[in-house]
Formats: sequence, C-alpha cells, structure tokens
Amino acid sequence: MGHQLGNRLKQTWVGTGVSTPISLVAADVGFVSFSAVITTGSTVDYVIDDGAGNWEVGRGVLTVGSPDTLARTTIHNSSNAGSLVSFTSGTKTVAGIIPAQKIWTVDNYVEDTALTDAATITINAQLPRRHFSVT
Repeated sequence: MGHQLGNRLKQTWVGTGVSTPISLVAADVGFVSFSAVITTGSTVDYVIDDGAGNWEVGRGVLTVGSPDTLARTTIHNSSNAGSLVSFTSGTKTVAGIIPAQKIWTVDNYVEDTALTDAATITINAQLPRRHFSVT
C-alpha cells in the first residue's frame, strides 16, 4: 500500500514485551486514531513511549480491524540500543511521527539513515533550498 502520514495520530497500547503486532486502543482525547487516516497494509512511522524512560521510534504496518494493530517492522532508534524494546505492563503512548532520519523539504523527500538523535542539521540561507549540510 505504500507509506502514509497523518496529523495528530495518538493512541494507547497496554501490551507487554516485544510483541508485534501491537493492539491499539481508542485515540486519545483531541487526537486521531491511526485507522482514521492510514489504510490497511500501509507503513507509518511511530514512536512508543511508556513514560518511564523506555521508548522506540520505528516504522510499522497498520492493519485496520477490531482492534487495529501495528506491526513493529523496522526500528529507527530506541532506548534499547536501537532494538525492539521489551515494554513492561502499563499504558504506553503510540503516536505517528516523522523521525529524525527523514528530512522533508518543499521540493523533495530525503532519507538519510546515518542521521542520529545527536545530528545537527545546518541550513545555509545563502544556498538554494535543496542544499544543506549535516554535521
């Protein structure tokens, strides 16, 4: 189905471990469920955060159903050295994002998997808008 984006995607997950797919609970108040915008079989970038210092940024495949599920297929970064996080019990936030490894410009989409959370992107106003440097 391809890759899809959506604004204000935020739901909860109450599962544990490194289970995949994860079952998504109803959208948080004021937010939108993944299935309201993303179609079955499409990939979407996400962040999972348990509020206790454990987090995961990745790409998953959404399956619309009852409940909707998100398969954790690619991990961009995590509190577990870039691997799937084995979450403990409790409620976790799952939100749709554009991760730091993806850069959008007005004219094109650039993917640089070498970027890390510590990367600094410098945009030089003197250069045409398609040029930038990563330090």
